[in-house]
Amino acid sequence: RVYLDYENDDFLSNSPVNNTIRHQLEEMFKNRPSRYNFLDLNNDLDGEERLQHIKDQMRECQKVFFNLKNALTKIERQRKIFVKRTIQKSAGTTTMGTVRTTEMANNNCDINEMLFSINNYKLENVPNTLYYIPNFISTDEEECLLNCVNNVPKTRWKQLANRRLQNWGGQPHSKGMIVTETLPTWLDIFTKRIVNLGVFQSFIPNHCLINEYLPNQGIMPHTDGPLYYPVVSTISLNSHTIIEFYRTINDEEENREETVSNIQSRRICSVLLEPRSLFLVMNDMYKNYLHGIRELNEDEITNDICNLDLCDKSIVQLGNRLKRTTRVSLTIRYVPKVTKFQFANGIIKK
Repeated sequence: RVYLDYENDDFLSNSPVNNTIRHQLEEMFKNRPSRYNFLDLNNDLDGEERLQHIKDQMRECQKVFFNLKNALTKIERQRKIFVKRTIQKSAGTTTMGTVRTTEMANNNCDINEMLFSINNYKLENVPNTLYYIPNFISTDEEECLLNCVNNVPKTRWKQLANRRLQNWGGQPHSKGMIVTETLPTWLDIFTKRIVNLGVFQSFIPNHCLINEYLPNQGIMPHTDGPLYYPVVSTISLNSHTIIEFYRTINDEEENREETVSNIQSRRICSVLLEPRSLFLVMNDMYKNYLHGIRELNEDEITNDICNLDLCDKSIVQLGNRLKRTTRVSLTIRYVPKVTKFQFANGIIKK
Protein backbone atom coordinates (compact mmCIF):
# COMPACT_ATOMS: atom_id res chain seq x y z
CA ARG A 1 0.00 0.00 0.00
CA VAL A 2 1.37 3.43 -0.92
CA TYR A 3 0.87 6.07 1.74
CA LEU A 4 0.04 9.63 0.73
CA ASP A 5 0.05 12.08 3.59
CA TYR A 6 -3.00 14.32 3.35
CA GLU A 7 -3.19 15.08 7.07
CA ASN A 8 -0.62 17.88 7.11
CA ASP A 9 -1.10 20.76 4.66
CA ASP A 10 2.49 21.99 4.85
CA PHE A 11 3.80 18.53 4.17
CA LEU A 12 1.41 18.16 1.24
CA SER A 13 2.54 21.39 -0.45
CA ASN A 14 6.25 21.51 0.43
CA SER A 15 7.47 17.94 0.58
CA PRO A 16 8.77 16.21 -2.55
CA VAL A 17 6.95 13.09 -1.40
CA ASN A 18 3.49 13.74 -2.77
CA ASN A 19 4.86 15.54 -5.84
CA THR A 20 7.00 12.59 -6.99
CA ILE A 21 5.20 9.46 -5.88
CA ARG A 22 2.91 9.37 -8.92
CA HIS A 23 5.97 9.74 -11.15
CA GLN A 24 7.59 6.78 -9.47
CA LEU A 25 4.52 4.62 -10.01
CA GLU A 26 3.92 5.73 -13.60
CA GLU A 27 7.52 4.97 -14.54
CA MET A 28 7.23 1.50 -13.05
CA PHE A 29 3.98 0.59 -14.77
CA LYS A 30 4.02 2.57 -18.03
CA ASN A 31 4.89 -0.51 -20.13
CA ARG A 32 2.39 -2.79 -18.42
CA PRO A 33 -0.86 -3.61 -20.26
CA SER A 34 -2.71 -2.86 -17.02
CA ARG A 35 -1.52 -1.12 -13.86
CA TYR A 36 -3.51 -3.61 -11.83
CA ASN A 37 -2.43 -6.75 -13.73
CA PHE A 38 1.10 -7.52 -12.62
CA LEU A 39 1.18 -11.01 -14.11
CA ASP A 40 0.29 -11.38 -17.80
CA LEU A 41 -0.39 -15.11 -18.14
CA ASN A 42 -0.78 -14.97 -21.97
CA ASN A 43 -3.27 -17.77 -22.56
CA ASP A 44 -2.12 -18.15 -26.20
CA LEU A 45 0.98 -20.04 -25.01
CA ASP A 46 1.14 -23.58 -23.69
CA GLY A 47 3.64 -26.14 -22.43
CA GLU A 48 7.25 -25.06 -21.86
CA GLU A 49 6.71 -21.70 -23.57
CA ARG A 50 3.89 -20.83 -21.17
CA LEU A 51 5.98 -21.90 -18.16
CA GLN A 52 8.96 -19.83 -19.34
CA HIS A 53 6.68 -16.86 -19.99
CA ILE A 54 5.29 -17.07 -16.44
CA LYS A 55 8.84 -17.21 -15.02
CA ASP A 56 9.80 -14.12 -17.03
CA GLN A 57 6.69 -12.34 -15.81
CA MET A 58 7.50 -13.23 -12.19
CA ARG A 59 10.98 -11.78 -12.60
CA GLU A 60 9.43 -8.61 -13.98
CA CYS A 61 7.11 -8.46 -10.97
CA GLN A 62 10.06 -8.82 -8.62
CA LYS A 63 11.78 -5.90 -10.35
CA VAL A 64 8.65 -3.77 -10.05
CA PHE A 65 8.26 -4.42 -6.34
CA PHE A 66 11.99 -3.96 -5.73
CA ASN A 67 11.82 -0.56 -7.46
CA LEU A 68 8.72 0.33 -5.47
CA LYS A 69 10.46 -0.59 -2.22
CA ASN A 70 13.43 1.62 -3.12
CA ALA A 71 11.10 4.46 -4.06
CA LEU A 72 9.26 4.25 -0.74
CA THR A 73 12.57 4.16 1.14
CA LYS A 74 13.64 7.39 -0.58
CA ILE A 75 10.25 8.93 0.10
CA GLU A 76 10.46 8.06 3.80
CA ARG A 77 13.96 9.58 3.95
CA GLN A 78 12.60 12.77 2.37
CA ARG A 79 9.75 12.83 4.88
CA LYS A 80 12.18 12.62 7.81
CA ILE A 81 14.24 15.48 6.38
CA PHE A 82 11.05 17.53 6.02
CA VAL A 83 10.02 16.78 9.63
CA LYS A 84 13.46 17.71 10.96
CA ARG A 85 13.59 20.99 9.02
CA THR A 86 10.08 21.92 10.08
CA ILE A 87 10.95 21.27 13.71
CA GLN A 88 14.15 23.31 13.49
CA LYS A 89 12.19 26.26 12.11
CA SER A 90 9.92 26.18 15.15
CA ALA A 91 10.87 27.96 18.33
CA GLY A 92 12.32 25.12 20.27
CA THR A 93 13.86 25.09 23.71
CA THR A 94 14.25 21.54 24.97
CA THR A 95 12.21 21.39 28.15
CA MET A 96 10.24 18.78 30.04
CA GLY A 97 7.17 19.62 27.99
CA THR A 98 8.80 19.71 24.55
CA VAL A 99 9.20 16.86 22.14
CA ARG A 100 12.90 16.73 21.28
CA THR A 101 14.00 16.79 17.62
CA THR A 102 16.64 14.08 18.01
CA GLU A 103 14.13 11.75 19.64
CA MET A 104 11.65 12.33 16.85
CA ALA A 105 14.20 11.72 14.10
CA ASN A 106 15.51 8.55 15.72
CA ASN A 107 12.14 7.08 16.64
CA ASN A 108 10.66 7.12 13.11
CA CYS A 109 7.92 9.30 14.57
CA ASP A 110 4.52 10.15 13.21
CA ILE A 111 4.16 13.38 11.23
CA ASN A 112 1.59 14.62 13.76
CA GLU A 113 4.16 14.55 16.57
CA MET A 114 5.59 17.92 15.55
CA LEU A 115 7.33 20.05 18.13
CA PHE A 116 4.93 21.63 20.57
CA SER A 117 4.97 22.76 24.14
CA ILE A 118 2.75 20.84 26.48
CA ASN A 119 2.25 24.09 28.37
CA ASN A 120 -0.14 25.14 25.59
CA TYR A 121 -2.49 22.47 26.94
CA LYS A 122 -2.23 23.27 30.63
CA LEU A 123 -5.59 24.10 32.20
CA GLU A 124 -5.70 27.45 33.96
CA ASN A 125 -7.50 28.54 37.13
CA VAL A 126 -7.28 25.07 38.68
CA PRO A 127 -4.81 23.64 41.20
CA ASN A 128 -1.61 22.23 39.67
CA THR A 129 -1.59 20.37 37.35
CA LEU A 130 -4.02 19.30 34.63
CA TYR A 131 -3.23 18.99 30.91
CA TYR A 132 -5.79 18.35 28.18
CA ILE A 133 -4.62 17.49 24.64
CA PRO A 134 -7.46 17.08 22.10
CA ASN A 135 -7.05 14.71 19.13
CA PHE A 136 -4.00 13.07 20.66
CA ILE A 137 -4.73 10.06 18.46
CA SER A 138 -6.32 9.85 15.01
CA THR A 139 -9.70 8.31 14.15
CA ASP A 140 -7.90 5.36 12.53
CA GLU A 141 -5.85 4.82 15.69
CA GLU A 142 -9.01 5.04 17.77
CA GLU A 143 -10.67 2.37 15.63
CA CYS A 144 -7.58 0.16 15.88
CA LEU A 145 -7.45 0.48 19.67
CA LEU A 146 -11.15 -0.31 20.03
CA ASN A 147 -10.69 -3.43 17.90
CA CYS A 148 -7.76 -4.54 20.05
CA VAL A 149 -9.66 -3.90 23.29
CA ASN A 150 -12.76 -5.75 22.10
CA ASN A 151 -10.95 -8.73 20.59
CA VAL A 152 -9.18 -9.92 23.74
CA PRO A 153 -10.40 -13.15 25.40
CA LYS A 154 -13.54 -12.64 27.50
CA THR A 155 -11.63 -13.81 30.57
CA ARG A 156 -9.62 -10.57 30.35
CA TRP A 157 -12.68 -8.56 31.37
CA LYS A 158 -13.60 -8.12 35.02
CA GLN A 159 -17.21 -7.08 35.61
CA LEU A 160 -17.87 -4.53 38.37
CA ALA A 161 -21.18 -3.08 39.52
CA ASN A 162 -20.91 0.09 37.42
CA ARG A 163 -18.39 -0.76 34.69
CA ARG A 164 -16.11 -3.50 33.42
CA LEU A 165 -12.35 -3.38 33.09
CA GLN A 166 -9.16 -4.99 31.81
CA ASN A 167 -5.88 -4.94 33.71
CA TRP A 168 -2.60 -5.02 31.75
CA GLY A 169 0.99 -5.11 32.98
CA GLY A 170 0.53 -6.77 36.35
CA GLN A 171 -1.49 -6.78 39.54
CA PRO A 172 -1.17 -3.51 41.53
CA HIS A 173 -0.69 -3.98 45.28
CA SER A 174 -0.34 -1.56 48.18
CA LYS A 175 3.44 -2.08 48.12
CA GLY A 176 3.88 -2.00 44.37
CA MET A 177 2.94 -4.29 41.51
CA ILE A 178 3.22 -8.03 41.02
CA VAL A 179 4.57 -8.09 37.48
CA THR A 180 2.95 -10.82 35.42
CA GLU A 181 3.39 -9.49 31.88
CA THR A 182 4.58 -6.65 29.70
CA LEU A 183 2.09 -4.28 28.12
CA PRO A 184 0.61 -5.58 24.84
CA THR A 185 2.44 -4.48 21.71
CA TRP A 186 -0.63 -2.65 20.39
CA LEU A 187 -0.16 -0.12 23.20
CA ASP A 188 3.52 0.53 22.42
CA ILE A 189 3.09 3.40 19.99
CA PHE A 190 0.80 5.27 22.38
CA THR A 191 2.92 4.78 25.51
CA LYS A 192 5.95 6.02 23.53
CA ARG A 193 3.98 9.05 22.36
CA ILE A 194 3.10 9.88 25.97
CA VAL A 195 6.69 9.29 27.12
CA ASN A 196 7.87 11.76 24.46
CA LEU A 197 5.92 14.47 26.27
CA GLY A 198 8.40 14.15 29.14
CA VAL A 199 5.81 13.99 31.92
CA PHE A 200 7.02 10.64 33.26
CA GLN A 201 10.62 11.92 33.51
CA SER A 202 12.90 8.87 33.29
CA PHE A 203 10.17 6.31 34.02
CA ILE A 204 8.47 4.17 31.37
CA PRO A 205 4.74 3.42 31.89
CA ASN A 206 4.24 -0.24 32.76
CA HIS A 207 0.55 -0.50 33.63
CA CYS A 208 -2.68 0.12 31.75
CA LEU A 209 -6.19 -0.04 33.18
CA ILE A 210 -8.91 -0.20 30.53
CA ASN A 211 -12.40 0.80 31.68
CA GLU A 212 -15.61 0.49 29.69
CA TYR A 213 -18.46 2.79 30.75
CA LEU A 214 -21.98 2.48 29.35
CA PRO A 215 -24.33 5.49 29.44
CA ASN A 216 -25.47 6.21 33.01
CA GLN A 217 -22.34 4.58 34.45
CA GLY A 218 -19.59 6.38 36.33
CA ILE A 219 -17.30 6.16 39.32
CA MET A 220 -17.52 7.72 42.79
CA PRO A 221 -15.03 10.44 43.79
CA HIS A 222 -11.74 8.82 44.82
CA THR A 223 -7.96 9.16 44.73
CA ASP A 224 -5.61 6.71 43.03
CA GLY A 225 -3.32 6.71 46.06
CA PRO A 226 0.47 6.77 46.51
CA LEU A 227 1.09 3.44 44.74
CA TYR A 228 1.44 5.09 41.33
CA TYR A 229 3.99 7.61 40.16
CA PRO A 230 2.05 10.90 40.54
CA VAL A 231 1.16 11.19 36.86
CA VAL A 232 -1.89 9.53 35.35
CA SER A 233 -2.52 9.68 31.60
CA THR A 234 -5.90 8.77 30.13
CA ILE A 235 -6.88 8.32 26.48
CA SER A 236 -10.64 8.40 25.81
CA LEU A 237 -12.21 6.35 23.01
CA ASN A 238 -15.61 6.39 21.27
CA SER A 239 -17.52 8.74 23.59
CA HIS A 240 -17.03 11.82 25.72
CA THR A 241 -17.46 12.11 29.46
CA ILE A 242 -17.06 14.81 32.10
CA ILE A 243 -14.65 14.18 34.94
CA GLU A 244 -15.06 16.24 38.10
CA PHE A 245 -12.56 17.15 40.82
CA TYR A 246 -13.39 17.64 44.49
CA ARG A 247 -11.58 18.85 47.55
CA THR A 248 -11.26 16.32 50.36
CA ILE A 249 -13.49 16.33 53.44
CA ASN A 250 -12.35 18.68 56.20
CA ASP A 251 -12.67 18.06 59.95
CA GLU A 252 -16.03 19.84 60.15
CA GLU A 253 -17.54 17.71 57.41
CA GLU A 254 -16.11 14.39 58.56
CA ASN A 255 -19.07 13.44 60.76
CA ARG A 256 -21.70 14.83 58.40
CA GLU A 257 -23.73 12.33 56.36
CA GLU A 258 -22.41 12.23 52.79
CA THR A 259 -25.08 13.24 50.26
CA VAL A 260 -25.03 14.18 46.59
CA SER A 261 -25.51 17.81 47.61
CA ASN A 262 -22.55 17.67 50.00
CA ILE A 263 -20.33 16.08 47.37
CA GLN A 264 -21.22 18.69 44.74
CA SER A 265 -20.52 21.50 47.21
CA ARG A 266 -16.90 20.32 47.30
CA ARG A 267 -16.53 20.29 43.51
CA ILE A 268 -13.78 22.62 42.28
CA CYS A 269 -13.81 22.02 38.52
CA SER A 270 -15.03 19.85 35.64
CA VAL A 271 -13.16 18.73 32.53
CA LEU A 272 -14.79 17.55 29.28
CA LEU A 273 -12.93 14.53 27.91
CA GLU A 274 -13.59 14.19 24.18
CA PRO A 275 -12.98 11.02 22.17
CA ARG A 276 -9.31 10.65 21.12
CA SER A 277 -8.10 13.13 23.74
CA LEU A 278 -5.29 12.69 26.27
CA PHE A 279 -5.82 13.87 29.85
CA LEU A 280 -2.94 14.21 32.32
CA VAL A 281 -3.36 14.57 36.08
CA MET A 282 -0.23 15.48 38.05
CA ASN A 283 1.23 16.99 41.19
CA ASP A 284 -1.21 18.59 43.65
CA MET A 285 -4.28 17.59 41.66
CA TYR A 286 -3.17 13.96 41.77
CA LYS A 287 -2.16 13.87 45.43
CA ASN A 288 -4.69 16.07 47.22
CA TYR A 289 -7.95 16.06 45.27
CA LEU A 290 -10.63 13.48 44.51
CA HIS A 291 -11.90 12.81 41.00
CA GLY A 292 -15.01 11.03 39.76
CA ILE A 293 -17.57 10.66 36.96
CA ARG A 294 -21.27 11.12 37.62
CA GLU A 295 -23.76 8.47 36.49
CA LEU A 296 -25.60 10.32 33.72
CA ASN A 297 -27.00 9.62 30.27
CA GLU A 298 -26.07 13.05 28.97
CA ASP A 299 -23.96 16.04 29.98
CA GLU A 300 -24.76 19.74 29.76
CA ILE A 301 -22.10 22.20 28.58
CA THR A 302 -21.72 24.83 31.31
CA ASN A 303 -19.20 27.46 32.37
CA ASP A 304 -17.97 25.08 35.08
CA ILE A 305 -16.06 23.11 32.42
CA CYS A 306 -12.54 24.53 32.50
CA ASN A 307 -11.22 23.30 29.14
CA LEU A 308 -13.90 24.57 26.74
CA ASP A 309 -11.32 26.67 24.87
CA LEU A 310 -9.49 23.47 23.87
CA CYS A 311 -12.59 21.51 22.81
CA ASP A 312 -14.40 21.21 19.48
CA LYS A 313 -16.17 24.55 19.08
CA SER A 314 -19.02 22.98 17.11
CA ILE A 315 -20.25 20.97 20.11
CA VAL A 316 -19.31 23.00 23.18
CA GLN A 317 -21.82 25.81 22.91
CA LEU A 318 -23.17 26.67 26.36
CA GLY A 319 -26.42 24.84 27.02
CA ASN A 320 -25.72 22.03 24.56
CA ARG A 321 -26.48 18.56 25.86
CA LEU A 322 -24.16 15.74 24.79
CA LYS A 323 -25.53 12.21 24.88
CA ARG A 324 -23.11 9.62 26.17
CA THR A 325 -22.46 6.38 24.33
CA THR A 326 -20.16 3.52 25.34
CA ARG A 327 -16.83 5.03 26.39
CA VAL A 328 -13.55 3.14 26.70
CA SER A 329 -10.73 4.76 28.67
CA LEU A 330 -7.07 3.72 28.67
CA THR A 331 -5.38 4.83 31.88
CA ILE A 332 -1.63 4.48 31.41
CA ARG A 333 0.76 4.92 34.35
CA TYR A 334 3.95 3.80 36.06
CA VAL A 335 3.93 1.46 39.06
CA PRO A 336 7.09 0.49 41.01
CA LYS A 337 7.76 -3.16 40.29
CA VAL A 338 7.54 -5.94 42.85
CA THR A 339 8.50 -9.52 42.03
CA LYS A 340 6.35 -12.52 42.89
CA PHE A 341 9.09 -13.70 45.25
CA GLN A 342 9.01 -10.44 47.20
CA PHE A 343 5.23 -10.60 47.35
CA ALA A 344 5.15 -14.16 48.65
CA ASN A 345 7.95 -13.72 51.16
CA GLY A 346 7.45 -10.28 52.56
CA ILE A 347 4.62 -8.05 51.53
CA ILE A 348 1.74 -10.28 52.59
CA LYS A 349 3.29 -10.81 56.02
CA LYS A 350 3.57 -7.07 56.50
